[in-house]
Amino acid sequence: MQPADKRKLIILAVKPKAVGDERRFALQDLAAMTGAAVLGEIGARTARTARAEDLGIAQRVEFADRNLVVTMEGERRSVIQQQIVDLSNRLAHTPYDDDERPILTRRLAALTGGIGVLKIGAYHQPARDLRRAQAERAWKVLSAVQRGGVVAGGGGALLHCQSALLAAAVHEPEADCELGMRVLAQALLAPQRQILTNAGVTAPAVYLQRLVEMGAPAAYDVASAAIVDAQRSGLLDATDVVAAVLQAAVSGAIMMLSTDAIVYHRKPQQSFTP
Repeated sequence: MQPADKRKLIILAVKPKAVGDERRFALQDLAAMTGAAVLGEIGARTARTARAEDLGIAQRVEFADRNLVVTMEGERRSVIQQQIVDLSNRLAHTPYDDDERPILTRRLAALTGGIGVLKIGAYHQPARDLRRAQAERAWKVLSAVQRGGVVAGGGGALLHCQSALLAAAVHEPEADCELGMRVLAQALLAPQRQILTNAGVTAPAVYLQRLVEMGAPAAYDVASAAIVDAQRSGLLDATDVVAAVLQAAVSGAIMMLSTDAIVYHRKPQQSFTP
């Protein structure tokens, strides 16, 4: 009597972190990628009545660092491509303040995104830690660029916002708000002016005026000591980063103006919490 062929069955149970409709959409998208059927309350049948044809197929499935990566079969690509087109059309007609828009964006990212593995090596541990930190910073910047796009770097984007802010201040009915907008408009020149001063430019005001006249793409490149097109020269900043820096500066200025006394510690403790 020959012994039975015993094979190991590898099972991975993954629970989506989303809840409500977003979880239902995630399961439906996963089923569309694999050709499987959704069972349970949101499916057509329960798990007790499942059949063999309810199972899906994928080239490869990986789970690491709380992320599930599915490489689908070739015959499923046409189905997913049509679903991507439908979601893109819905996203194009969805208002920016609609609660459904972030869900559609995440679904599109899951269906169109990919994954890459970055291997970092060095001769010793300090160099490896430094390269790892640099890679993490680069990844965060790229993520911010993907979310919000890019603007002219080197303070150019803030400089080109001044005219729009001054135009809006003219129509501001409240005097205090108008004064604050004018003060902020003048402060937007400071980063670009400081860069010109640090670069040794003899007449920063002249360069500032030329930058304003040339319009939004213009920025000063310190390396070439010339005014360049930021898009063509790659002198860019992430929009989300510039916006966060400006908001932090305004918040600090408001605190300074609205506080009677500020106590500075001689040896402050570093903390990332307020």
